[in-house]
Amino acid sequence: MVVASEKPGPKTWWGDSWPAWDRVIDGMTARTVRKHTFGTLISHRNFGGFTKKPFHSLFGFDAGSLKVGLGVRFGILDDLDVGVLRVNGTAEAFNTYEVDARYNLLSQQKFGVDLALRVGLSWFEQYHAGDAVGALVQLLIDRLVLDRVFVGGGILFHSNSSGPKKSPSDVDASAAIQAYADVRLYDGMSLGFEVTQPIAGYHLKYPIFTFGPRFITNRHTFAIVMSNSQYSNADGIITGTDRSFGNWVLGFNITREL
Repeated sequence: MVVASEKPGPKTWWGDSWPAWDRVIDGMTARTVRKHTFGTLISHRNFGGFTKKPFHSLFGFDAGSLKVGLGVRFGILDDLDVGVLRVNGTAEAFNTYEVDARYNLLSQQKFGVDLALRVGLSWFEQYHAGDAVGALVQLLIDRLVLDRVFVGGGILFHSNSSGPKKSPSDVDASAAIQAYADVRLYDGMSLGFEVTQPIAGYHLKYPIFTFGPRFITNRHTFAIVMSNSQYSNADGIITGTDRSFGNWVLGFNITREL
C-alpha cells in the first residue's frame, strides 16, 4: 500500500521538496544548506535606479555598472555548510571573493530558535595591484512562526569593509545589526524583507533596505529585488548606503539546490 504525500500547505513548505531557507534575499539565516547538497546563487543589481527615467533606461539597467554575484554553498554536515561568493567590482578597483563556513549551534526543533555562527574571509582581488583580505564574523538567530512567517536577525562584523566612497584614510572595520522576515503567502510565493543598520566603524549615511517577492518551485526560487544598495556581499552590506530610502535599484536573485 502506498501512502499519498501531504498536500502542499504550511506544514509541508519547509520539507525536502522545497528550498532550504538558508537565506532571505541577501542576508543569510541560521539554517544551513542540506547535507551533501549544493545551493547556487545568481544575483544581479543595476546601478541607475528604478525611479530615474524608468522607460528610457529600462528601469536602470541601461546605466551599466551592474553588480553580479555568483555563489555556491555545500552542506558538509546536517548543521554545517561552506560557501563561496564572487561579486564583481564596479566603483571599486577590485573583485570580491567571500569564503565562509556557517554552523547551526541550536535548532528550533529542540530549543525553540535557530542559532548559527558564521565566520569567513573576503579576498579583494585586484589587477596589477596588491590584494587585500578581511575577516567576517556573524551571529544569527531566527524562528519560524506558525509555519508561515520566518523572522530573525543578527550582528555582523567585518575587519575590512568596502563601499563606493571608501578611501584608504577611512577606518578599516565595520559592524552592523540586521533584521529580516520572510512571509510565505502561499505554496509558490513569499515576500522577503531585510534591513541592515551600521552601528560602528566605517559606514555611510543610510541603512540598507531590501525587499521583494520570491517565486518558489521545487528547490528553486526567483526573487525580484528592490534595494537602496547594489551590494549583496557581507563587506558591502555592512557599511550601509548613500542612497536614501526610496532611491531604489532593481535586481533579481535566482537560487537552486542540486
